[in-house]
Amino acid sequence: MNELYSGNKTLQALGTFILWFGWYGFNAGSTLGLSGNLANVAGKVVVNTTLAGSIVGVVVTFVGRLLLGHYDISMGLNGVLAGLVSITASCQLVEPWHAIIIGTVAGLLLLLGSVLLQKLRIDDPCDAAVVHGICGTWGLWAVGIFCIDSNVQYAAYPNTNTACKTGEQFGVQIVGSLAIFAWTVGTSAIMFLGIKYTVGMRISLTDEDQGLDISEHGMWAMESDFGLPGSSEEGGTGGVRPEENFCQSSKMPPDSITRSVSGTILTLPPVPASEETNPLYTQVGHG
Repeated sequence: MNELYSGNKTLQALGTFILWFGWYGFNAGSTLGLSGNLANVAGKVVVNTTLAGSIVGVVVTFVGRLLLGHYDISMGLNGVLAGLVSITASCQLVEPWHAIIIGTVAGLLLLLGSVLLQKLRIDDPCDAAVVHGICGTWGLWAVGIFCIDSNVQYAAYPNTNTACKTGEQFGVQIVGSLAIFAWTVGTSAIMFLGIKYTVGMRISLTDEDQGLDISEHGMWAMESDFGLPGSSEEGGTGGVRPEENFCQSSKMPPDSITRSVSGTILTLPPVPASEETNPLYTQVGHG
C-alpha cells in the first residue's frame, strides 16, 4: 500500500481551525438564546467543546508518534475533529472532566480505526468514516454513560426523570445509534448500487494514477500555488531520497513521472520535451 500525498498541511490546519471556530456556533448556539440560565449553559458547552477538541489533538499527536514512529500533523488535526464530533451530543449534559475522558477515548478510537481500515483495505484517505462514524457513535453512547440527571434539568430540558441514573438513557442512545446505522447503510446501498449498475462506480486505472485533477480538469491542482514540500523554492532539495528520485509506475503511461517525497508517491502529468521551460517540468527537475 502506497501512502498518497495528503495535501498542504498549512491549509489543513487553517481548515481545521475554521471548523473548530464554527463548532462553537453549532454547539453553544444550539441553546438558541442567552436569557435566563441559557448563557450559563452556553458557557459550559463552550468549555466542554474546547476541552474535548484540545485533548484529542494532543492525545492523537503524541500517541500517534509512538505508534507511527513520527509526528503526523494530519492525524493530529483529525484528532481535533474527532474530539469535537464525540462531545457534540453530550456537551450540555456532562461535566468538564467527563469531556476530557470522552475526548481521550475518541482519540484512541481514531488511531485504532484508522489502522483497522488500512488492514481491511478500505479506502478512506481522510479517515472520515472513523471521525464521524466510529467517534460519532462513541459520542452518542457517551451521552448515556456520562450524562447526569441534574444537568438535564440545568440545560432546560422538560423531562424530569432519572433516565441517566438508571441507565435508561444509555439504552435509548444504543437504539438510536442502531437506527442511524440501519438508515445510513440502507439508503447508501440503494444509491451506490444504483450508480454501480448504471453509470459505473470506478474510473479507469490511468485516471486513478494521474488523479482527477488531471483527467477531469486538465491541471495539477495540489501544488500549483504552494510548491512541493521542501522544494528548492523553500531552500530544500525536494525531500527526495536519491534512490527514489524518479521511478516509473507500472500502471502509468511511459511518459508519466512519479516521484517519492518524504515517502509519498506523487504522480506528475506527462510533460512534452519541447516544454522544458514549463514551471512544472522545472520543478520536477530540481529533484
